[in-house]
Amino acid sequence: MKENNNNIVKKLIQARTIEATKKQINAKLICIARNYGSPVIGHYYDAPLLDEDWSNFNDPSRDWSIIDEDEDGTVPRLGFIYDSLKLGTNLEIVVMAKERTDRKTGKKELEKPTKVKCTYNGYTVYHEEDGKLVCYAPFPEWENHIEKVYKQATGTDKRRVDVEKKEEGKLRKKATQQALSKLRRLWGI
Repeated sequence: MKENNNNIVKKLIQARTIEATKKQINAKLICIARNYGSPVIGHYYDAPLLDEDWSNFNDPSRDWSIIDEDEDGTVPRLGFIYDSLKLGTNLEIVVMAKERTDRKTGKKELEKPTKVKCTYNGYTVYHEEDGKLVCYAPFPEWENHIEKVYKQATGTDKRRVDVEKKEEGKLRKKATQQALSKLRRLWGI
């Protein structure tokens, strides 16, 4: 009997994974959180905190409001969190991913998300961790809201890309002008 139940559960998980993939739920949630959400900043710990990590917690000389910075002086971004309360829907999206610097462009980008979680009215309706679907409850109430916000977010994403391209063009133009100015100063061209 248990083996039969396990087969039913495996088939359900497979069917929900296929359905979520067809509907592109993961990509839509990431797009919404990235464009409309607030960044989650801090340091990423792969291991749980140990007792010695807490040994100086009550030390009055330690200022816990200061977050340690990376080598380049920035605080790493761990992902994004979005809530839809301002639109009248109790929906929250959490996307966790480590931030890395692209070696070619020098831009900070998020790696593949390690966690994508969506809650609706306090219940987890979608949860993917390390590329594996943990939970997916397809209900029209939250999926319709996601579709509506996603349509707006894709427009925002296109505008963001356009703004980034314009900024890159301005930076290239400025760098060219600085190089020409330096050549004129040094070589009288």
